[in-house]
Amino acid sequence: MSDEIGTYSFLPWLRQGVANRIASADGDTNVKLRATIHIALNVNAKKLDGSDLNVPYPRDIAIYGPGDIVGIEQRAIIKNEPRNWITNFEPN
Repeated sequence: MSDEIGTYSFLPWLRQGVANRIASADGDTNVKLRATIHIALNVNAKKLDGSDLNVPYPRDIAIYGPGDIVGIEQRAIIKNEPRNWITNFEPN
């Protein structure tokens, strides 16, 4: 067995998912308030008369991140232990 202790590192340059599509660096003067990516969505549908409908919806979408969180919705919390003012709660 190895005596080496595992470590974690923060990699500020590593981007996953949609963040990989950000092309401008943070220090670039062209960067606005938020990074945006271009999304092209095609909606295919059938009209009531039986003909096909294909409508493109191109949009620029802003990417939100951890800095945009301003609070937690209290209704999203379903359980809280220990309850308020409980002094004999076991830590395990």
